[in-house]
Amino acid sequence: MGLDRLFASLRRAGKDWRPSRRDALMASLGSAVPLVPVMAQESGVSGGGREAVDGPQGGALVARRNAPARTLQAKALDVYSVNDKGAKGDGKTDDTAAINAAILEVHTAGGGEIIFGSSSNPYYVRGPIIVPSNVAINLNGQTLMGDNFNSGTMFTTGIVRGGRLLPNKGASQEADYVLYAAVRNGMIRKCAIAFDLHNFNVSCTIDDIATFEVLQFGIFHRCFYMSMNNCSARGPSDPARPSFHFTGDNNLISLRRVSATTESGFLFEGGTTSLGMIGCSSEGGAGSAVAFRGDCLGVVIDSGYWEAITGTVFDFTRATVCSVSFRSNFMNYCDTVFDDGGETSNSTLFGSFDETNYLASVGGVVGASRSRGRFLLTCPRNFIRFDIPYANAAPATLGTNWTTGAAVRVVQETGTVGFTLADVRSRSRIHHHGPIPVVREGDIGDPLPGHVDRCRINIPRGAAVEATIETAIAWRPSSLRATFILSLSEDRGVSKLFGDIYGDQSVRHDRSGREMVLENADGYVRIRLSGVINQSGRATITGSVQLCT
Repeated sequence: MGLDRLFASLRRAGKDWRPSRRDALMASLGSAVPLVPVMAQESGVSGGGREAVDGPQGGALVARRNAPARTLQAKALDVYSVNDKGAKGDGKTDDTAAINAAILEVHTAGGGEIIFGSSSNPYYVRGPIIVPSNVAINLNGQTLMGDNFNSGTMFTTGIVRGGRLLPNKGASQEADYVLYAAVRNGMIRKCAIAFDLHNFNVSCTIDDIATFEVLQFGIFHRCFYMSMNNCSARGPSDPARPSFHFTGDNNLISLRRVSATTESGFLFEGGTTSLGMIGCSSEGGAGSAVAFRGDCLGVVIDSGYWEAITGTVFDFTRATVCSVSFRSNFMNYCDTVFDDGGETSNSTLFGSFDETNYLASVGGVVGASRSRGRFLLTCPRNFIRFDIPYANAAPATLGTNWTTGAAVRVVQETGTVGFTLADVRSRSRIHHHGPIPVVREGDIGDPLPGHVDRCRINIPRGAAVEATIETAIAWRPSSLRATFILSLSEDRGVSKLFGDIYGDQSVRHDRSGREMVLENADGYVRIRLSGVINQSGRATITGSVQLCT
């Protein structure tokens, strides 16, 4: 059935189909239009009393006088094309005015999405493009190009006053804040600043944007509850002007997979609270990868990739009060990993730099610089705990690349000292919050074949011998709590023994009938199993003995 016939059939059936602006635009681009009929509501108004409003292509959208107001979510589905307002996308015509005209129309209509058309040339934009509330700008994979590397701003935040778009720089009233706005899916080239955003706040996002030949990806001033995802900055840069610069009370900021291949990566100053940097990176910089100035509280830097930094990876030289957690960061060919500002610093630092962080290629060469992997930690108020993982035998002292003061706590972490895989095991703490809270701690995972983890097994050869298990659990006859599960394989078959240990008593839950005795062996728990048939010499004991606390 053709569209005209379908619409006529719906009208005869008393149904009223109202295409959204997205439907109309997609239809104009040759896309299939979802045909979802909506039952006409009884309005008490004859057909001639209905209003007709212009659609984006000059068509008519049917409206009802008594229809409920459309929600912000519904309006966000409306799509407007910048080409309909005269944007050329030919790489020569300045499209700034046309783009801003489309933005003004969307904002005035209550919100929606602006989409760029397909073009083999970039959209030439001298800027700035002004972004108010309730507007999503979808670059649709296109490139916006300014004049040159040292001038111009591509995007800035704004408000509408008297039917005009105006920047909101310096605004202090909540009515001038930008909410529910987004820029996504494209590339920006040849300008000084890609984003100069002020009060870019609740539910505002920048997603899937790459910049090239741009001095700074963004300056973000007083931005609350915003996020950036899958964004990158590349090209020539200035060490004094970081790619991502946050100034003045930026709170609850989420950065995921945001990267800078520039001289300076990220700078947070003026008060930053609840910052999450997940999977972010900085490469090839002579400045700082991540720098903090002023108070920065509740910061998590997780799973970052920091490479070829000839300057400083984590710079606190001008910080004041900071609480930061570093987890699972990979640092490769980095000269100074951490600088807390030194003995004269005014910083007070709290947090942890745990053993999941990995430093590689210490002593390697990047260009003309040697990667020293330095930790400069002499600030008298540095309360960050540094955990250093190591394998096998512990080093006697810290490496020469560590400079520490009296207040710095450096802990060397390992499960045990040894030289084989069987010597090092994982540790686990399990918390159960019930009527009776329980915390269980112990070795986890399958033991190596023929072993009980952290225990020594002795099974003499013979017809009826006594097997012993020397555990690493301290003998505490009045307070010990442990659990065990053992599998004894002998010439006559396999026996299972499992249960609990309370002090010097064992409570068995198995039905094997195998005799088991606990005893004190030089301050540690020994388990004895008698009557083991091991004439072949192939008897084994596997399983686990775990401490419970």
